[in-house]
Amino acid sequence: MIISVEVDPPTRSDRRISWIVGVVIATIFAALVLLSLAQAEPLPGPTPTPAFHRAPVALTADQETYLVYATWLRSAAFADCMKARGFSREAVAGSEHSRVQRVAAFLGVQPQRPTSWLAPAEARNGQPASAHAQAADLNLALKGTQDGGCQGQRERVDVGNESAVSAALDSARADHGFTQYLAESAWLAENPADALLYQSHLLLAAADPNAPQFSGRWLQELDSMMAAIDAAEGWSEGPSEGYADFAQAVAIGADGSMVVVRVGDPAVIVSGFVSNIQRPMIDCGEVGVVVGAGAFSAPATDPTRAYNALASAVCGAAKLG
Repeated sequence: MIISVEVDPPTRSDRRISWIVGVVIATIFAALVLLSLAQAEPLPGPTPTPAFHRAPVALTADQETYLVYATWLRSAAFADCMKARGFSREAVAGSEHSRVQRVAAFLGVQPQRPTSWLAPAEARNGQPASAHAQAADLNLALKGTQDGGCQGQRERVDVGNESAVSAALDSARADHGFTQYLAESAWLAENPADALLYQSHLLLAAADPNAPQFSGRWLQELDSMMAAIDAAEGWSEGPSEGYADFAQAVAIGADGSMVVVRVGDPAVIVSGFVSNIQRPMIDCGEVGVVVGAGAFSAPATDPTRAYNALASAVCGAAKLG
């Protein structure tokens, strides 16, 4: 039996991830309408013809690895083409990203902390390209190869081809770029609070891709803010970091929800920060505070409680005004 799985090329959102502002709001279904229909008396009608349903095919670990690696290779070809035209791009698993952590474990790849200030690779793909690259060049690069662009044709991967699967496994294990991508992705999946900090650098890295030097300038003020959240809402402090213009930490709720709290110079702190709530900066005189989760943490995370806890009395409690 031949089992074919269609591999989608990198989507436009994958290609142009940047300037993340806000969180996608889940669609609300008309539950009451469905309930009323379910309770109504059914009308008589013809006996329906049984429909044919194809059961989903469960992939083996070998096949799943082949599928992820094939998708990553297609992304690598696209990335090479983009880089040749002056655009920053890294290979990613795209639509097969949900399989990455399992594939990493299957191949024995050890999780590894990102070496870049910004992670994951999907976020780095949203960074500005070479100064020599123009918008018109980008539009051309994103077209299909038949039109002079970098976007290849859709292909089908036959995960039922045992020889192809075996060959792909050998290549995947020896491909340093692929295993490095797996290692970073696995580490971020295992350390969601740290991953949130890495992703919060997105807009800052857009202005300067180089990580700023560590500084303890704002750490004392950050500790005061985190203590205020803990006292008001019972949030604990996760990983933190400090730089010359700001310090920030992840606040972790009892339910596992996470938000980023950033303190710093009121004149610059809002720049490069994504929040999924429409709240102003909390101005404590020489210290400004912003709270948010952006599109970085679980959709259920709502930073409003953390913001309200800080806004209520934090300036007076921390004696920063």
